[in-house]
Amino acid sequence: MTESICLTVYFDGSFWLGRLEWREAKRMRVATYTFGQEPTNPQLLAKLPSIWQDLTWSPAVDQEKLDPHKRLNPKRLLRQAKRALVEAPVASTKAQLALKVQQETRQQKGKRQKSANKREHQARQFALKQAKRREKHRGH
Repeated sequence: MTESICLTVYFDGSFWLGRLEWREAKRMRVATYTFGQEPTNPQLLAKLPSIWQDLTWSPAVDQEKLDPHKRLNPKRLLRQAKRALVEAPVASTKAQLALKVQQETRQQKGKRQKSANKREHQARQFALKQAKRREKHRGH
């Protein structure tokens, strides 16, 4: 019988939350805990025993129904961990999140503008080419 516990700390827009997944044999239980401020690793290690007492675990669910937990290659696990850090960087304040959203909207607007300019340029070039062809066939 194997047991594993996974703690994932993430920011939901207002608070820092921790999601604990407790896998035992072929069953899995989940619990969440609200931290408030961003916890550091030493704070997590110090707080975990007291948190454990307060957690309300979900009913056990068969893991096979959710996702079969296979033994993964250590190199694959390392790549997945690196990818998770790159894809979901931690933004610590609402201001940073707002700036990120603003930057993304500005990028999308720029892309739309660039593609519109490109379409207009292509249409102008096509019209010019058609006019030249008509001029050639007009006669002497």
